[in-house]
Amino acid sequence: RLRAVQAALAAGRLPGPDRLAASSYADLHGPEAATFYGTARYVLLYLETRGRLDAFYRSARDGAPDAAEMQRLLANEIDWAQFERWLRGLVWPPDAWPRTSLRRGAARLRRGS
Repeated sequence: RLRAVQAALAAGRLPGPDRLAASSYADLHGPEAATFYGTARYVLLYLETRGRLDAFYRSARDGAPDAAEMQRLLANEIDWAQFERWLRGLVWPPDAWPRTSLRRGAARLRRGS
């Protein structure tokens, strides 16, 4: 998914926070499905690397947000330009990632522990 997301970003087709929050069944199952799923995945990874995923999840879960509320939650948690810079810098495999709990978790998954 990283490849699809970075290609969409380079082409100017990455869904922004407003479009992501208001995504529909057609968005998630249509020709741009990999881009929408990948963007959502990397938004969550971004929040996790900044220690904000738990707070974001609690706010989303407790508020049962509609699209407008989800847009507000994303705007409060993510500077989208900074997120895009971070996304451009990601590489695969995760051994190249900064030392974080995510990198250690990916290494454990590969080892099967």
